[in-house]
Amino acid sequence: MRILLEHTFPCTPDQYMEMIQSPDFDAMLERETGVVREVLESREENGVLTTRTKCIPDRELPAMIAKAIGSTKLVYDQHTRMDVPNRRIDWRIEPHKIGSKVDVAGKMSIVEHPEGCKRIVDGNVDVKVRFIGGQIEKAVVADVERNYHKSAGAIRAFIGVYFGDSPNS
Repeated sequence: MRILLEHTFPCTPDQYMEMIQSPDFDAMLERETGVVREVLESREENGVLTTRTKCIPDRELPAMIAKAIGSTKLVYDQHTRMDVPNRRIDWRIEPHKIGSKVDVAGKMSIVEHPEGCKRIVDGNVDVKVRFIGGQIEKAVVADVERNYHKSAGAIRAFIGVYFGDSPNS
C-alpha cells in the first residue's frame, strides 16, 4: 500500500534540512506525534547522516492487530539515510515483533516551492500476515499519514521560532 504525502513550509529546502537536524526539532516532533525516539546509532560521512532510532508510540494498536503481532504497541526501529546535499532522506521501518513479515520503506525529498519548500514523502507498506495483512497495512499507513499531517502544522510553527519571523531571508 503506497504512502504519498506533500506539505509546504515557509523556508528554503536548505533551511529545512538544517532545521530537522536540531535536537529542539526532535523534541518538538516527539511532543506533537506522541512517539518517543531514542537514537541507537548515528554516523556521518560525506554529508550523509545514517541513523537507527528506536520509536515507541504512546498509543495502542487495535485489539485484532495487537493479538496478531503479540504486542499492544508497534515499537520499531527507524533506519534513515539523510543525504543533506541532495535534500533526500531514505527511510525503512523495522517493527520489533513482526519485522520479517513487514516491509515499510520510502524516501522523503525536500524541493523548492514558490512558498518556500515542499516535503514529499513517498513510501510503501507491505504486510505478509494471512487474513489481516491488508488491515495492518491500512493501520500503519493511517498512523504514518496522521503523524505527518499532524507534524506539518507544528513544523510551520517551529520554523517561526527556529528562524525568527522571516525564515526565507
